[in-house]
Amino acid sequence: MKSKIMQNKMAQGKSRKRGALIWSSWPLCFLLFVCSLRGDEPAIFAARVVVASNRITASDLLASETTPALKVVLDRIDLGYAPLPGYEKTFNRLVLARILEEHGLPESRDWKIPEKVIVLRRSRLLMQNEIEKAAADYIRKMGTSSVRVEAASITCPSQIYVPDGGIRLEFSVPRRILLGKRLDVQLSIYSDAGLVRKQWIQAMIDYTARIPVATRDINPFETIHPGDYALEERQLDTVVSKLLDPNFSPDGQVTRRLIKLGEMISPYYVAPPILVKLGDHVTIVVKSEAFTIQTEGIARGAGRMGDRVSVLNSDTRKILLGRIIGEKKIEVES
Repeated sequence: MKSKIMQNKMAQGKSRKRGALIWSSWPLCFLLFVCSLRGDEPAIFAARVVVASNRITASDLLASETTPALKVVLDRIDLGYAPLPGYEKTFNRLVLARILEEHGLPESRDWKIPEKVIVLRRSRLLMQNEIEKAAADYIRKMGTSSVRVEAASITCPSQIYVPDGGIRLEFSVPRRILLGKRLDVQLSIYSDAGLVRKQWIQAMIDYTARIPVATRDINPFETIHPGDYALEERQLDTVVSKLLDPNFSPDGQVTRRLIKLGEMISPYYVAPPILVKLGDHVTIVVKSEAFTIQTEGIARGAGRMGDRVSVLNSDTRKILLGRIIGEKKIEVES
Protein backbone atom coordinates (compact mmCIF):
# COMPACT_ATOMS: atom_id res chain seq x y z
CA MET A 1 0.00 0.00 0.00
CA LYS A 2 2.81 2.39 0.95
CA SER A 3 4.64 1.60 -2.27
CA LYS A 4 1.59 2.58 -4.35
CA ILE A 5 1.30 5.90 -2.48
CA MET A 6 5.00 6.59 -3.10
CA GLN A 7 4.59 5.80 -6.80
CA ASN A 8 1.61 8.23 -7.08
CA LYS A 9 3.59 11.00 -5.38
CA MET A 10 6.55 10.45 -7.68
CA ALA A 11 4.26 10.59 -10.74
CA GLN A 12 2.68 13.82 -9.52
CA GLY A 13 6.12 15.35 -8.93
CA LYS A 14 7.24 14.43 -12.46
CA SER A 15 4.10 16.02 -13.98
CA ARG A 16 4.70 19.23 -12.02
CA LYS A 17 8.31 19.39 -13.17
CA ARG A 18 7.22 18.76 -16.75
CA GLY A 19 4.66 21.63 -16.54
CA ALA A 20 7.23 23.98 -14.98
CA LEU A 21 9.68 23.11 -17.75
CA ILE A 22 7.09 23.94 -20.42
CA TRP A 23 6.28 27.34 -18.88
CA SER A 24 9.93 28.23 -18.22
CA SER A 25 10.86 27.34 -21.81
CA TRP A 26 8.05 29.44 -23.38
CA PRO A 27 10.38 32.36 -24.35
CA LEU A 28 12.77 29.85 -25.90
CA CYS A 29 9.94 28.24 -27.87
CA PHE A 30 8.82 31.67 -29.02
CA LEU A 31 12.36 32.53 -30.13
CA LEU A 32 12.62 29.24 -32.00
CA PHE A 33 9.31 30.04 -33.69
CA VAL A 34 10.65 33.48 -34.68
CA CYS A 35 13.84 31.99 -36.03
CA SER A 36 11.82 29.52 -38.07
CA LEU A 37 10.28 32.48 -39.88
CA ARG A 38 13.55 33.28 -41.59
CA GLY A 39 13.36 32.70 -45.26
CA ASP A 40 13.76 34.23 -48.65
CA GLU A 41 10.42 36.01 -48.58
CA PRO A 42 10.83 39.59 -47.21
CA ALA A 43 8.58 41.15 -44.54
CA ILE A 44 6.92 44.11 -46.25
CA PHE A 45 5.53 47.08 -44.32
CA ALA A 46 2.92 49.33 -45.92
CA ALA A 47 3.58 53.04 -46.32
CA ARG A 48 0.01 53.94 -45.32
CA VAL A 49 -2.37 51.88 -43.17
CA VAL A 50 -5.81 52.37 -41.63
CA VAL A 51 -6.61 50.81 -38.25
CA ALA A 52 -9.97 50.29 -36.57
CA SER A 53 -9.01 49.75 -32.90
CA ASN A 54 -7.75 52.19 -30.28
CA ARG A 55 -4.23 50.74 -30.23
CA ILE A 56 -1.67 49.88 -32.90
CA THR A 57 0.32 46.66 -33.14
CA ALA A 58 3.24 45.98 -35.44
CA SER A 59 1.11 43.51 -37.41
CA ASP A 60 -1.21 46.38 -38.37
CA LEU A 61 1.65 47.92 -40.37
CA LEU A 62 2.29 44.85 -42.51
CA ALA A 63 1.25 44.64 -46.14
CA SER A 64 -1.38 42.05 -47.04
CA GLU A 65 1.07 39.79 -48.90
CA THR A 66 3.10 39.08 -45.74
CA THR A 67 2.94 35.54 -44.31
CA PRO A 68 0.30 34.90 -41.63
CA ALA A 69 2.92 33.36 -39.31
CA LEU A 70 4.84 36.64 -39.12
CA LYS A 71 1.63 38.54 -38.40
CA VAL A 72 1.08 36.36 -35.32
CA VAL A 73 4.52 37.31 -33.99
CA LEU A 74 4.20 41.04 -34.71
CA ASP A 75 0.73 41.12 -33.18
CA ARG A 76 2.46 40.90 -29.77
CA ILE A 77 4.33 44.18 -30.31
CA ASP A 78 2.23 47.14 -29.10
CA LEU A 79 3.03 50.52 -30.70
CA GLY A 80 0.72 52.72 -28.60
CA TYR A 81 -2.57 54.49 -29.15
CA ALA A 82 -4.08 54.94 -32.59
CA PRO A 83 -4.61 58.55 -33.77
CA LEU A 84 -7.93 60.28 -33.26
CA PRO A 85 -10.36 60.17 -36.19
CA GLY A 86 -9.29 62.70 -38.82
CA TYR A 87 -5.65 62.72 -37.63
CA GLU A 88 -2.61 60.61 -38.52
CA LYS A 89 0.40 59.12 -36.73
CA THR A 90 3.81 58.65 -38.38
CA PHE A 91 6.47 56.02 -37.62
CA ASN A 92 10.07 56.52 -38.84
CA ARG A 93 11.83 53.54 -40.47
CA LEU A 94 14.77 53.60 -38.03
CA VAL A 95 12.43 53.72 -35.05
CA LEU A 96 10.45 50.72 -36.30
CA ALA A 97 13.61 48.72 -36.96
CA ARG A 98 14.89 49.40 -33.44
CA ILE A 99 11.53 48.35 -31.91
CA LEU A 100 11.62 45.06 -33.84
CA GLU A 101 15.17 44.33 -32.66
CA GLU A 102 14.28 45.17 -29.04
CA HIS A 103 11.57 42.51 -29.17
CA GLY A 104 14.04 39.80 -30.19
CA LEU A 105 13.23 39.56 -33.88
CA PRO A 106 16.23 38.45 -36.02
CA GLU A 107 18.36 41.35 -37.28
CA SER A 108 19.24 39.47 -40.45
CA ARG A 109 15.61 39.37 -41.52
CA ASP A 110 15.00 41.20 -44.80
CA TRP A 111 12.64 43.92 -43.50
CA LYS A 112 11.20 46.15 -46.22
CA ILE A 113 10.18 49.29 -44.28
CA PRO A 114 9.41 52.62 -46.01
CA GLU A 115 11.07 55.79 -44.77
CA LYS A 116 7.76 56.71 -43.11
CA VAL A 117 4.72 54.63 -42.19
CA ILE A 118 1.56 56.73 -41.83
CA VAL A 119 -1.23 55.35 -39.65
CA LEU A 120 -4.80 56.65 -39.88
CA ARG A 121 -7.91 55.78 -37.87
CA ARG A 122 -10.85 54.22 -39.68
CA SER A 123 -13.48 56.95 -39.47
CA ARG A 124 -16.44 58.62 -41.07
CA LEU A 125 -17.81 62.15 -41.21
CA LEU A 126 -20.46 63.23 -38.73
CA MET A 127 -22.38 65.79 -40.75
CA GLN A 128 -23.79 69.08 -39.52
CA ASN A 129 -27.41 68.07 -40.05
CA GLU A 130 -26.94 65.02 -37.77
CA ILE A 131 -25.62 67.25 -34.97
CA GLU A 132 -28.34 69.87 -35.46
CA LYS A 133 -31.14 67.30 -35.35
CA ALA A 134 -29.83 65.66 -32.17
CA ALA A 135 -29.19 69.04 -30.47
CA ALA A 136 -32.66 70.33 -31.39
CA ASP A 137 -34.26 67.23 -29.82
CA TYR A 138 -32.24 67.73 -26.63
CA ILE A 139 -33.16 71.43 -26.38
CA ARG A 140 -36.84 70.63 -26.97
CA LYS A 141 -36.78 68.21 -24.04
CA MET A 142 -35.58 71.01 -21.75
CA GLY A 143 -39.08 72.46 -21.88
CA THR A 144 -41.91 71.62 -19.51
CA SER A 145 -45.68 71.77 -19.55
CA SER A 146 -45.48 75.50 -18.73
CA VAL A 147 -42.50 76.53 -20.92
CA ARG A 148 -41.88 75.41 -24.51
CA VAL A 149 -38.23 75.57 -25.59
CA GLU A 150 -37.25 75.47 -29.29
CA ALA A 151 -33.93 75.96 -31.07
CA ALA A 152 -34.27 78.75 -33.65
CA SER A 153 -30.76 78.09 -35.01
CA ILE A 154 -27.72 75.98 -34.07
CA THR A 155 -24.08 76.84 -34.81
CA CYS A 156 -21.78 73.80 -34.93
CA PRO A 157 -18.87 72.45 -37.04
CA SER A 158 -19.86 71.55 -40.59
CA GLN A 159 -18.29 68.11 -40.17
CA ILE A 160 -16.49 66.09 -37.48
CA TYR A 161 -14.49 62.90 -37.96
CA VAL A 162 -15.75 60.09 -35.73
CA PRO A 163 -14.87 56.37 -35.49
CA ASP A 164 -16.51 54.22 -38.11
CA GLY A 165 -19.29 52.28 -36.39
CA GLY A 166 -21.84 53.01 -33.71
CA ILE A 167 -21.56 56.35 -31.92
CA ARG A 168 -23.66 58.10 -29.27
CA LEU A 169 -24.20 61.86 -28.93
CA GLU A 170 -24.80 63.36 -25.48
CA PHE A 171 -25.53 67.01 -24.68
CA SER A 172 -25.31 69.07 -21.51
CA VAL A 173 -25.64 72.73 -20.55
CA PRO A 174 -23.92 74.57 -17.69
CA ARG A 175 -26.13 75.00 -14.64
CA ARG A 176 -27.60 78.50 -14.77
CA ILE A 177 -30.19 80.49 -12.85
CA LEU A 178 -31.07 82.44 -16.00
CA LEU A 179 -31.36 80.88 -19.46
CA GLY A 180 -30.75 83.48 -22.17
CA LYS A 181 -31.49 83.81 -25.85
CA ARG A 182 -28.12 82.24 -26.67
CA LEU A 183 -27.38 78.88 -25.08
CA ASP A 184 -23.97 77.16 -24.97
CA VAL A 185 -24.34 73.40 -25.26
CA GLN A 186 -21.54 70.87 -24.78
CA LEU A 187 -21.57 67.95 -27.21
CA SER A 188 -19.88 64.70 -26.10
CA ILE A 189 -19.30 61.98 -28.72
CA TYR A 190 -18.98 58.39 -27.48
CA SER A 191 -18.07 55.19 -29.30
CA ASP A 192 -18.14 51.63 -28.00
CA ALA A 193 -14.63 52.19 -26.61
CA GLY A 194 -15.60 55.36 -24.66
CA LEU A 195 -15.38 59.13 -25.04
CA VAL A 196 -14.06 60.27 -28.44
CA ARG A 197 -14.42 64.03 -28.41
CA LYS A 198 -16.05 67.02 -26.72
CA GLN A 199 -17.24 70.04 -28.68
CA TRP A 200 -19.07 73.26 -27.74
CA ILE A 201 -21.95 74.35 -29.94
CA GLN A 202 -24.24 77.38 -29.71
CA ALA A 203 -27.99 77.61 -30.11
CA MET A 204 -30.38 80.54 -30.38
CA ILE A 205 -33.46 79.73 -28.31
CA ASP A 206 -37.13 80.69 -28.53
CA TYR A 207 -39.10 80.47 -25.27
CA THR A 208 -42.88 80.28 -25.25
CA ALA A 209 -44.29 80.19 -21.75
CA ARG A 210 -47.71 80.10 -20.11
CA ILE A 211 -46.94 82.38 -17.19
CA PRO A 212 -48.83 84.18 -14.41
CA VAL A 213 -49.38 87.88 -15.14
CA ALA A 214 -50.58 90.38 -12.53
CA THR A 215 -54.15 91.67 -13.06
CA ARG A 216 -53.55 94.57 -10.66
CA ASP A 217 -50.73 96.35 -8.89
CA ILE A 218 -49.53 94.08 -6.08
CA ASN A 219 -47.67 95.81 -3.28
CA PRO A 220 -44.57 94.42 -1.53
CA PHE A 221 -45.16 91.85 1.25
CA GLU A 222 -48.71 91.24 0.04
CA THR A 223 -50.13 87.73 -0.22
CA ILE A 224 -51.17 86.74 -3.74
CA HIS A 225 -54.64 85.27 -4.26
CA PRO A 226 -56.07 83.51 -7.37
CA GLY A 227 -57.84 86.68 -8.55
CA ASP A 228 -54.60 88.69 -8.52
CA TYR A 229 -53.18 87.07 -11.65
CA ALA A 230 -54.10 85.33 -14.91
CA LEU A 231 -52.20 82.81 -17.04
CA GLU A 232 -51.08 84.13 -20.45
CA GLU A 233 -48.90 82.69 -23.21
CA ARG A 234 -45.96 84.94 -24.05
CA GLN A 235 -42.71 84.89 -26.01
CA LEU A 236 -39.73 85.40 -23.67
CA ASP A 237 -36.11 86.32 -24.33
CA THR A 238 -34.89 84.83 -21.05
CA VAL A 239 -36.26 82.26 -18.64
CA VAL A 240 -35.35 81.77 -14.98
CA SER A 241 -34.76 78.12 -14.18
CA LYS A 242 -37.46 78.08 -11.48
CA LEU A 243 -40.04 78.99 -14.13
CA LEU A 244 -39.32 75.61 -15.76
CA ASP A 245 -40.80 73.93 -12.69
CA PRO A 246 -44.33 72.86 -13.74
CA ASN A 247 -45.43 72.95 -10.08
CA PHE A 248 -44.71 76.67 -9.68
CA SER A 249 -47.75 78.71 -8.66
CA PRO A 250 -47.91 82.17 -7.05
CA ASP A 251 -50.96 81.20 -4.96
CA GLY A 252 -50.38 82.03 -1.30
CA GLN A 253 -46.92 83.48 -2.01
CA VAL A 254 -45.78 86.81 -0.56
CA THR A 255 -44.36 89.43 -2.92
CA ARG A 256 -40.80 90.63 -2.46
CA ARG A 257 -41.34 93.87 -4.42
CA LEU A 258 -44.00 95.85 -6.28
CA ILE A 259 -45.46 93.92 -9.22
CA LYS A 260 -47.29 96.20 -11.66
CA LEU A 261 -50.40 95.48 -13.68
CA GLY A 262 -49.58 93.28 -16.70
CA GLU A 263 -46.14 92.32 -15.37
CA MET A 264 -45.03 88.69 -15.24
CA ILE A 265 -44.94 87.21 -11.74
CA SER A 266 -41.49 85.65 -11.69
CA PRO A 267 -40.58 83.00 -9.09
CA TYR A 268 -37.93 85.42 -7.87
CA TYR A 269 -40.51 88.14 -7.18
CA VAL A 270 -42.32 86.04 -4.57
CA ALA A 271 -41.52 83.88 -1.56
CA PRO A 272 -43.45 81.47 0.67
CA PRO A 273 -45.19 83.19 3.62
CA ILE A 274 -43.56 83.23 7.05
CA LEU A 275 -45.61 80.78 9.12
CA VAL A 276 -43.74 81.14 12.42
CA LYS A 277 -42.28 84.31 13.88
CA LEU A 278 -39.86 84.79 16.77
CA GLY A 279 -41.77 84.68 20.08
CA ASP A 280 -44.97 83.17 18.62
CA HIS A 281 -46.95 80.80 20.82
CA VAL A 282 -46.92 77.64 18.72
CA THR A 283 -48.23 74.10 18.83
CA ILE A 284 -45.53 71.45 19.24
CA VAL A 285 -46.37 68.12 17.57
CA VAL A 286 -44.38 65.15 18.86
CA LYS A 287 -44.67 62.13 16.54
CA SER A 288 -43.54 58.55 16.79
CA GLU A 289 -44.63 55.27 15.29
CA ALA A 290 -46.94 54.54 18.25
CA PHE A 291 -48.40 57.92 19.24
CA THR A 292 -48.80 61.65 18.53
CA ILE A 293 -48.69 64.27 21.30
CA GLN A 294 -49.42 67.99 21.07
CA THR A 295 -48.23 70.57 23.54
CA GLU A 296 -47.61 74.32 23.72
CA GLY A 297 -44.34 76.13 23.17
CA ILE A 298 -42.66 79.42 22.25
CA ALA A 299 -40.79 79.82 18.96
CA ARG A 300 -37.11 80.76 19.30
CA GLY A 301 -36.82 81.62 15.61
CA ALA A 302 -38.78 82.40 12.43
CA GLY A 303 -39.25 80.51 9.20
CA ARG A 304 -41.36 79.26 6.33
CA MET A 305 -42.84 75.85 5.50
CA GLY A 306 -40.23 73.13 5.96
CA ASP A 307 -37.68 75.32 7.77
CA ARG A 308 -36.06 74.03 10.95
CA VAL A 309 -36.38 76.25 14.05
CA SER A 310 -35.82 75.99 17.79
CA VAL A 311 -38.81 75.95 20.11
CA LEU A 312 -39.12 76.16 23.90
CA ASN A 313 -41.41 73.55 25.46
CA SER A 314 -43.66 75.44 27.89
CA ASP A 315 -44.08 72.39 30.17
CA THR A 316 -40.54 71.01 30.43
CA ARG A 317 -38.71 74.33 29.69
CA LYS A 318 -36.47 72.40 27.29
CA ILE A 319 -35.39 73.79 23.92
CA LEU A 320 -36.17 71.44 21.04
CA LEU A 321 -35.36 71.50 17.32
CA GLY A 322 -38.28 70.98 14.98
CA ARG A 323 -39.62 71.52 11.47
CA ILE A 324 -42.40 73.95 10.51
CA ILE A 325 -45.38 72.01 9.14
CA GLY A 326 -48.05 74.75 9.18
CA GLU A 327 -49.01 78.14 10.55
CA LYS A 328 -47.65 78.30 14.12
CA LYS A 329 -47.15 74.54 14.12
CA ILE A 330 -43.79 72.78 14.64
CA GLU A 331 -43.15 69.04 14.41
CA VAL A 332 -40.56 67.44 16.70
CA GLU A 333 -39.40 63.83 16.43
CA SER A 334 -39.51 61.81 19.62
